[in-house]
Amino acid sequence: MRPERLRISAFGPYAGEEDMDFSVLENHTLFLICGPTGAGKSTILDAMCYALYGKTSGAVRSGEDLRSNYVGYDRKTYVEFDFAIGDRHYRIYRSPTQLLERQKGDRSKPVEHKGKADFYEIDEEGREKAHITSKGVDSAVEKLLGVGLEQFRQIILLPQGDFRKLLLADSSDRQKIMEQLFQTGIYLAFEKRLQEETQKLKTEYSRGELQRTTLLETCRSESEEELEKQAETNEKILKEKETEFMQADKEQQVFLRAYDEANVLHGAFLRLETAETALKRMEEKKKEKEELRGHIKMIRAAQSVTKEWSEAVNAKKQQRTAAETLEKAAADLPVKEKAKAEAEQALALFEKEKPKQKERIEMKGKLEQYRNPSRSYGTAKREAERLAGIYAVKQKEAERLRKQVSAAEKKAAEDKKNWLCRNRIFMEGQAFVLAEKLTDGQPCPVCGSLSHPAPAVAGEDRITEKDVKDAERQMHLSEDAEKKIRHEAEAYQAKELAAAKESADKAMTVLSELEKNLPAAYRDSLALEKEIKDLETRISSFEKSLEQAEEKRKNAETIYQALKKQKELLEKQAGEFLKVSEEKNCILKIKVAEAGFTDWFECSRYMKEVPRLEAYENDLKIYDQSVHAEEEKIKGEKEKTAGKTKPDMNDWNEKRTKLLESMKQFVAEKAEKETELKKQKETLKKLYQLKETQKEISEKYSLVAHLWEIAQGKETGINLERFVLGALLDAVTEKANLRLMEMSGNRYELLRKRGERSDGRKKAGLDLEVFDGNTGRARPAATLSGGETFLASLSLALGLADVVQEYAGGVHLDAMFIDEGFGSLDSESLDLAMKTLQELKGQNRLIGLISHVGGLEERIPAKLRVTKTQTGSTAAFEMG
Repeated sequence: MRPERLRISAFGPYAGEEDMDFSVLENHTLFLICGPTGAGKSTILDAMCYALYGKTSGAVRSGEDLRSNYVGYDRKTYVEFDFAIGDRHYRIYRSPTQLLERQKGDRSKPVEHKGKADFYEIDEEGREKAHITSKGVDSAVEKLLGVGLEQFRQIILLPQGDFRKLLLADSSDRQKIMEQLFQTGIYLAFEKRLQEETQKLKTEYSRGELQRTTLLETCRSESEEELEKQAETNEKILKEKETEFMQADKEQQVFLRAYDEANVLHGAFLRLETAETALKRMEEKKKEKEELRGHIKMIRAAQSVTKEWSEAVNAKKQQRTAAETLEKAAADLPVKEKAKAEAEQALALFEKEKPKQKERIEMKGKLEQYRNPSRSYGTAKREAERLAGIYAVKQKEAERLRKQVSAAEKKAAEDKKNWLCRNRIFMEGQAFVLAEKLTDGQPCPVCGSLSHPAPAVAGEDRITEKDVKDAERQMHLSEDAEKKIRHEAEAYQAKELAAAKESADKAMTVLSELEKNLPAAYRDSLALEKEIKDLETRISSFEKSLEQAEEKRKNAETIYQALKKQKELLEKQAGEFLKVSEEKNCILKIKVAEAGFTDWFECSRYMKEVPRLEAYENDLKIYDQSVHAEEEKIKGEKEKTAGKTKPDMNDWNEKRTKLLESMKQFVAEKAEKETELKKQKETLKKLYQLKETQKEISEKYSLVAHLWEIAQGKETGINLERFVLGALLDAVTEKANLRLMEMSGNRYELLRKRGERSDGRKKAGLDLEVFDGNTGRARPAATLSGGETFLASLSLALGLADVVQEYAGGVHLDAMFIDEGFGSLDSESLDLAMKTLQELKGQNRLIGLISHVGGLEERIPAKLRVTKTQTGSTAAFEMG
């Protein structure tokens, strides 16, 4: 992770918005964060840590606590951090929960704004090109950087007072740091996978043994050999059963053929008896069916006169309808005649009104002659009134300007008088003016004296030269304003007011000319239009009513004549329909007699039965067919039973049942043996397959269990992950010692502590100790002095960064920030530490230092200077 830009607002001691662009460092890989105590140097590291993880570098203050005390509710607290990982660039924006000014409503009452975090990927120009997430930003950052907050504080950002944590951490804490940095969880996962696979194989083998026991128990055997013998015995028994079954089956087939023949003959006897019984019941209904035949014959006779009956009924209906229609027409004719007379009377009344209608038309024509002149008069009058109004407004404006001129004249006179008064007083007080310009040690322009013991004193109304000039300037301004307003008033009087009066006079002349040719009664164009409109309405209404009266009289005449003709036609039709009805009745009587009926009433009784004729005929047909069918059955079954005795099927069925039960039992016994043999063979096959599977599982278990014992360090006491971490820590100390040896004058080396358990087995710990070249012995790192601890911690952090870059490709340690620690170094150690840090330039790793040690500002040209003021701190980069 390499910082590119940090923007903070109202954060800690920084009241305003601070923009720190790390690109200005260019080739300077080492820079100093400097400034007075309490200015906010560590706050810059807090801001980076808060942006990434939502917490500060020291883990003492939360984001809410870092809101600046210098700002009000109108400024928002936030941090925006741009950084690079490899060739990709990212931005995090984070703001804490805070009280801010309302955008609307009462701004004196702040409203709470919830904390917010956003994570983006940006391009090289700083433009946001992809929004990564707004939720779970902390976990997303940790996944991207490859380190959590605690690891970040120990290897990238060394907070004030905490730089020794990585050096003095116990074995378990150091393991957590290295596990995440080097992602050694894969080895622990591999060990766990071996354990799970070992347990799985063991369980599978046990399950296989249980399955073998269960399979043998289902066949009531104790071993595979015993089960094989049982299967051989069952095969012999089945062969014997098969021979017995074939003989019994032949005997059964002979019996069943004889049984079927007896059953067929018995069925023929039963069908013969059934048919004879059915035929006897049918003969009992023979008389009833013969009567039905006669009834059907009479219905058919009645059906033959259906046509004549229908024609007679229709003719009677037409004759009755014609009579009813004629009666109605005769009743309506007087009513229509009365309506015709009333329409003629109404039309006569309108004829009397025609002279008045003519007068209205003539009056309308006369009024229309004055329509256009009246409209022109109205337009001219409105224009004259409008122009007169404009002229009145112009007059008021001219009067206002005259008053402004008078006021300006008065103001100019007063300002001139004020200037004359001030100038007089000023001239009288020149001695004071001269005294005001005297300076001790400089000669007086009047007497030449270098001392001025009693200069002139100003009176109560002291007027300076500046006051006179101000009064003169005001006088000239007032005179210029008076001239300007006077010119404006005269121009308005000559141009605007004169033009308005001329237009108003012309309009009044035009109006007077129009009044000469237009009577006063017709000058109101709206009243004239209303009168013309009323006449048009009355004329139109009369013509419409007259037209409706003529139409009504015409319609009444037409309806009356049509009804009169209809009545005459109906009288003729009624006579013709009566004649046709009598003829059809006569034909019907003749046809009834020919059908064999005494009268129409007898015929109609049978005619009512016509709808049931088909049902009667079907019933009779079914009866005849049933009689014939039963007679044919009797004939056929007698041929089958001739000369034969009816068999006793109870005896036959009893023998058949005993035979089938015997065969069923035999088949069941055979099937039971077959099932048992099949199960035995299938079980043997499963047992052989299971034996092979168990062999494979056993061989695989031996291999995997042995690998697990190795991975968990059963013999060595070192598991696989600890072994790898130990090797990595050795690599880290090797890198760290290259710098520590130089900075300590070849005195100190970091070593990984080794020891043995109480049972004598070796263990691989991750504790560190220091080898002291002066004593030739190793001792705990905690025994180092403050300055020595700082040098060892710095070496360890740099060595860890080197190894992480080499081994953990997903973790980028491109920057390191150290807060204090140099104050514990003597001059020689400080020189060695600075030399070591300067040598990192070729590794392209950015190192930021915070320190109050004198001389560092001269040693380090690149600085991020923090300036403290009464209104808050500021920060800016300085080069050189």
